[in-house]
Amino acid sequence: MKTPKSFAAALSQTRLPSVFNPYRDCCPVHDRLDAARVRKRNLVRCFDAALAARIDTIWIARDLGYRGGRRTGIPLTDEIHLSQAGVLLGGIALDRATRGPVVAERTAAIIWSVLSHIGEPVAQRFHTDFSTDARFDNPRAVQIRLPGLDLDALVQVGARVRDLFAEQATQGARIRAIVNNAYLEDLARAVAGRLGGRAGVAPRIFLKKLVGDVLDRVDQFADFDPRRHYAPTIDEQEMSLAERASAGAASVDDVELGT
Repeated sequence: MKTPKSFAAALSQTRLPSVFNPYRDCCPVHDRLDAARVRKRNLVRCFDAALAARIDTIWIARDLGYRGGRRTGIPLTDEIHLSQAGVLLGGIALDRATRGPVVAERTAAIIWSVLSHIGEPVAQRFHTDFSTDARFDNPRAVQIRLPGLDLDALVQVGARVRDLFAEQATQGARIRAIVNNAYLEDLARAVAGRLGGRAGVAPRIFLKKLVGDVLDRVDQFADFDPRRHYAPTIDEQEMSLAERASAGAASVDDVELGT
């Protein structure tokens, strides 16, 4: 029978080339001597508490952030929110595995701003009235109406994401200067072009490329210039069915829409 302990044990035995496994490895600079054991114990306690609470929802992220789960052992959770995670899961003890000041992570901050509302009725939290004229929709509402996107709208969305990212980044001014609206338009055209020129099916991949391939690199590498060092590519394996259909469609009528 598979249990949280057996899963964590298997995870701790995983070894991959040039990959730091936080459940197996310890950083001599930032980690305590028993850091890997502490992170594994944190994960097991979270799983045990979640199973005891009979949860019916699971959030899955791509990988552990180096400022979040890599340090705590808990996905989508940084050290700032470690105690909050313990409270949410019934008052379990979750321990720090690192030395020095606690470290915050952008993704964890966003996730926990949502999780902090758990316990409120869902309808109460997310109900939005869409019976009014769409011209007067409140952009600050918890739900917003999404009209079809054209290239200009895609650039506007990208600019908003860039500005939000820059607010929390270490190189915010450099991000705004290099990833300016002109570059956003070029990136949007490149992504939409790969998808048959249809901006309406491009937002997911456009934002994925913008954040993961461009903004993160500009923030981390002082000499990274996306115009010189990055050419966006889209592999078929990363496309949804609708995106694949759009990429290969000769006309709008060829795109099969799911129901």
